Amino acid sequence: MIVFIVVVSFGESRSQHFQYTYDGAGNRHTRTYSSTRMANPDLPKDSISSFDNLGGVDVIPNPTSGLINVTIASLKDDEKAIVVLSDDQGKSIFLKQQNSKQAGLDLAALKPGIYYLRVILNNRAASFKVVKL
Repeated sequence: MIVFIVVVSFGESRSQHFQYTYDGAGNRHTRTYSSTRMANPDLPKDSISSFDNLGGVDVIPNPTSGLINVTIASLKDDEKAIVVLSDDQGKSIFLKQQNSKQAGLDLAALKPGIYYLRVILNNRAASFKVVKL
């Protein structure tokens, strides 16, 4: 049995691994796939504790066909939160600052699928899986 391992890397945001096994005649028996998501390279390193959860954040409606509302109850008047939307491959679709407790995000132009929304405030973060219909 022959085993090949292929590693595909997409910058620092995602790493994919494929492992193939072949029989003596060269026929592929199996293909094993694994994927590892890494920190978003667009954000400053060491600025966010990934285990620190930011409470009081709501993302509704979810699932959505277009507009979602992001509410950050703990956001003070002089603070700004960072809102990052990423696709299922970990690629940032947009990054914006939110300076009000409630803001709308229009996802109507995006294709249906799974997206990840991360809200960052004062070195604390909350992450949400958003389903676009």
